[in-house]
Amino acid sequence: MRFGSLVRNVHDQALVDCKSGKNKSIGGNLLSNIQNIEPISMIKTEGLGDIPAKDIVEKMGISHQDDPKLEDVTKEIYSKEFYEGILANNTKQFAGKKISEAKDEIKMSLWCRMCCEIIKQSMVFRLFKQRLEKESAYLF
Repeated sequence: MRFGSLVRNVHDQALVDCKSGKNKSIGGNLLSNIQNIEPISMIKTEGLGDIPAKDIVEKMGISHQDDPKLEDVTKEIYSKEFYEGILANNTKQFAGKKISEAKDEIKMSLWCRMCCEIIKQSMVFRLFKQRLEKESAYLF
């Protein structure tokens, strides 16, 4: 997970490529699982639909990730969402906030959650190790 930037829904195009079978390295069960994935809208931006990447890809006739037009529209959507986008209700405590204003708060929240998870896993590991050492002492 990268904490330097927020995941944006423009990455839907990668999902579109995978679902279409254009990525030949993906097949079998993985491909069928990917085909069942639907993007989740987290940003509401006036003038853009719920899934802007899907809309713009269809409108511009972009058919794969390597299309040169994709970089320009990606920058356009990123910029519009960053400066004008409002976080949707499914973003819980961040709902209703502008992305440009909530970015640092979101990064801090993710960082804190990651640190808590590391501490929790470390504690579980120590407890497991102590229990294992105690149990193995009885065996020898």
